[in-house]
Amino acid sequence: MQNANLYRRGIVVPLDQEAALALLNNHIDLTTKVQWFEFPSEEVFHRIWSKGLFDMINTELGSNIDDYEEEFLSHSDIPKLVEIVKRFRRKTTLESSEEHVITELERLLEIAIERSSPIFFIL
Repeated sequence: MQNANLYRRGIVVPLDQEAALALLNNHIDLTTKVQWFEFPSEEVFHRIWSKGLFDMINTELGSNIDDYEEEFLSHSDIPKLVEIVKRFRRKTTLESSEEHVITELERLLEIAIERSSPIFFIL
């Protein structure tokens, strides 16, 4: 099964090495061990998008997080990503639903740090 079939508009952290390899190879199923967050709606996704979070991440980390794309950031990128998200939160006025997305992203980043895992953006 393709990642986008299960995790569309989601941010995913594999909970073990097997799950990380499954995500990298697009060979996942419902038993793949992950923590994930699904954007609450297309509208919220597009508001976060338009406020520039993913542009900041792409510029600073050299990634290609884009609409209708899958991108992963390695564990070594996570500390910098944490700083980007904190800076985004400080400089951006967020509605409650957008605040919820950022809080969930921060939660997933904590899990990624604890587990030495990459993080996947499946948008």
